[in-house]
Amino acid sequence: MIANQETAGIESPESKLPGKGISINDRVRHLANLLLEFIQNGKLKNIPNKKLQEMDSRDAA
Repeated sequence: MIANQETAGIESPESKLPGKGISINDRVRHLANLLLEFIQNGKLKNIPNKKLQEMDSRDAA
């Protein structure tokens, strides 16, 4: 069983996000798409290209 303190640590940041009633799965999907867009458009200049390519599954195929 997860302790109350651990549960609060997980739920607290989520409760601060806009879009009350949006499932965590939908949020994860949206953020993953946003990250992929940043990677593909070169918006993350401070991360080495090799690491970005590892995160971009389309390059791995």
